[in-house]
Amino acid sequence: MKSKVDTAGEIHKQIEALIDSHRRIAEDNHRLINDINRMEKDLEEKNIRIVELEEQMKMASIAGSISEGGLEQKEVKEKINALVREVDKCISLLNN
Repeated sequence: MKSKVDTAGEIHKQIEALIDSHRRIAEDNHRLINDINRMEKDLEEKNIRIVELEEQMKMASIAGSISEGGLEQKEVKEKINALVREVDKCISLLNN
């Protein structure tokens, strides 16, 4: 039969193992939180870049239509105004 001292020693070792395990898990958790924050920032930057590229494509399309004579001046102004409003909305969303 084990003595109380032996049992206490085993419990102490188990507690130390649990504390060490907790420390490792806390470090992993901290690292994962940092990874998530970095990835969220990267995603936001990529989404902004997508919006910028979509706007460039729209402008290139309008420019192509103008150079081909496909749009009247009034239509061009309307499209440009619509794009400006859309850009303003995007900027407003980014500021919130």
